[in-house]
Amino acid sequence: MAKEMKFKMEKAASPCTYKVVDAIVDGLTSQRPQTRYVVGIDAKLMVFIPYLPTFIADYVFRVN
Repeated sequence: MAKEMKFKMEKAASPCTYKVVDAIVDGLTSQRPQTRYVVGIDAKLMVFIPYLPTFIADYVFRVN
C-alpha cells in the first residue's frame, strides 16, 4: 500500500521545482507578502474544494 502511494505521488509530482523557489523568493523579498502562496494545480484545486458542492467535491476525491 505504501509503495503504491509513493509511486502515485512520484508520478504526479512536477519537475518544475522553480515554481516553489520563485514563491519562496517572492515571499521573502516582498514588502507585503501574502499569507499563503499556492503553487501548482493540485494545491489550487485543494484551496477551492471547500467551496464546491459536496457531490462535486466527492467526485473529485473519488477520481483521484
